[in-house]
Amino acid sequence: MEERLKELTDAQLCDVVKNYVKYNYSIETKEIALKILQERGFSLDYLKNNDLISSSNREQAINYYKEYKKKNTIGLILYFTYIILLILSSAFHSTILTWATIAAIIMFFISILSACSYANKCYSFISGKESPINYLLVLTTGPLLYFVLYYYYNKKIEQDINEI
Repeated sequence: MEERLKELTDAQLCDVVKNYVKYNYSIETKEIALKILQERGFSLDYLKNNDLISSSNREQAINYYKEYKKKNTIGLILYFTYIILLILSSAFHSTILTWATIAAIIMFFISILSACSYANKCYSFISGKESPINYLLVLTTGPLLYFVLYYYYNKKIEQDINEI
């Protein structure tokens, strides 16, 4: 992605930074574009004055929360995929379904760990609050009760952001 961004003009990079949500880019893409602009000689003051960098903690927290929700939703989809594959592999005693189940659970764990990372980044912009995410709880109960944790954490983070 970084190589593709380096090929863009300065105006196009500024557009990516300003409208990354509209273009469905991740926060990392925005940060890479900002880094490239800085490497091309744009100062932080210039970027702030042109509204390319937001200093609002609420806005930053919301951006990370959106990324968290995206990863968390993918995790929920993988969770139900894992459950369905587990039932099917048990019913049909299929080796292929067993391997698909293992692949789904691995992707599930990767997705929820990524979501937890975004939640922690979100809380770095919420002063006085600590992330409610308990990695041990997520990892141990995730394969069994993730749908409960999914709704609880979404609601808790949203409440904390609304208090900013």
